Amino acid sequence: MNFFTGVKIGIVSHFKAVELIIRHNLYFYFLIPVGLSIGIYFWGEYMFENFIKNFDFSKIQQLEYETLNKSDQLTDMLILGIELTMVYVIVKLWSYLVLNLLTPLNTFLSTKTDTVITGNVYPITTKQYIDDTFRAWRIMGKNMVIWMILLGVWYLIAKLLYLFIDGETVGIISGIVQPAIGFYFFGFSLLDYTSERRRLKQRESVIFVKKNLGLTITLGAIYYFFFRIPEYGTYIGVVFAPIIGVIAATIATDKVIKGGLKSNPYGVSKKEK
Repeated sequence: MNFFTGVKIGIVSHFKAVELIIRHNLYFYFLIPVGLSIGIYFWGEYMFENFIKNFDFSKIQQLEYETLNKSDQLTDMLILGIELTMVYVIVKLWSYLVLNLLTPLNTFLSTKTDTVITGNVYPITTKQYIDDTFRAWRIMGKNMVIWMILLGVWYLIAKLLYLFIDGETVGIISGIVQPAIGFYFFGFSLLDYTSERRRLKQRESVIFVKKNLGLTITLGAIYYFFFRIPEYGTYIGVVFAPIIGVIAATIATDKVIKGGLKSNPYGVSKKEK
């Protein structure tokens, strides 16, 4: 599919997703990410009060070599370092971690959206539902590792660019490249909730995403920018981005595959049922 056609479908699908939520009264499902958002707030408060606020970072520079060698001091420093590293990784990849945390909900919502727009129902057992959820987690886990590797590679490239380009220009380029890498993986994850219902293998899912790159990037970009809304993006993103994104991705998939989702052989028409 043409890249820009995919972009258009991705944008239009978000408007249709909001319309579908309103028309079918799906507001209830926002309560789950609202609860997650409240949890994020209190977790952030806890981390700040217990690990960051009371730590004197100037001591790191003041510690002498022999002090650092004392087992208690070294252990404390290592624990703090691990804690701060975990906080950094979580903050850096938070928007992606949210998709992981809400996978059971997103799997259900994608199926429900499919039923609304096609009339198909999916006789999924509890075991199948759990298998689909873990499939999504496995793919997301692999994608997260690849994403982190690509960010690391870009970090090294950026360091080399500093030798030839001024820092401000490198900063601007990084501000474009780093989010763009994320766009792909966000979009991939949103589309994969529908791919798992079509029983696509991981390789087939990757091929589908690459064939619809414009759509993938657009879905991922809109998801990302929910989290970049000034001041309250973290909370707004958690509440709205996953639900709207997964519904939009399901609607978009219906538009781009031959015969639409109605043709999915694993779905059963309500009339037939």
